[in-house]
Amino acid sequence: MEVLSGILLTCVVLGIIGYLLREVLGEEAGAVFKRYAQAAPEEIEDPLVGEIGQVVEYKEGAELMKVRIRGERWSANLIDGRGLPTGAEVRVTAVNGLVLDVEERVDEDASTAGAAVEETPS
Repeated sequence: MEVLSGILLTCVVLGIIGYLLREVLGEEAGAVFKRYAQAAPEEIEDPLVGEIGQVVEYKEGAELMKVRIRGERWSANLIDGRGLPTGAEVRVTAVNGLVLDVEERVDEDASTAGAAVEETPS
C-alpha cells in the first residue's frame, strides 16, 4: 500500500511542477517546441544520384559489388538484390554513407524499340 501511495504522490508532484513550468514559461515555450516538432527534415540532393557507372567487380555470394563512377571505385548494393556481371552499366538511385544503391541501367532506345516490335502483329 505504501508503494502505491508513493507512486501517486510522485505523479501529483510531477503534475504540479509541469503545470507551474507551463504557466511560468507561457506560450513562448510551446511555440518553440511546435516549431521544432513540425520541422520536416530537408532532403539532401546528392550529386551522385542519377550518375551512370560500370560494374568492375562482383563475386558470387558477395554482399556488395564494386562500381566505377567518375573514375572512382565505390561499394554498391543492387536494389533487386542480385549481382551483375563485370562491365554492366548501373544507375545510382541513392547514397548511404559510402555505399551506393544502384539499379541496372536499361537502355531507353532498346526498350522502346523492343516495345514497338512486340506491339506489331505477326
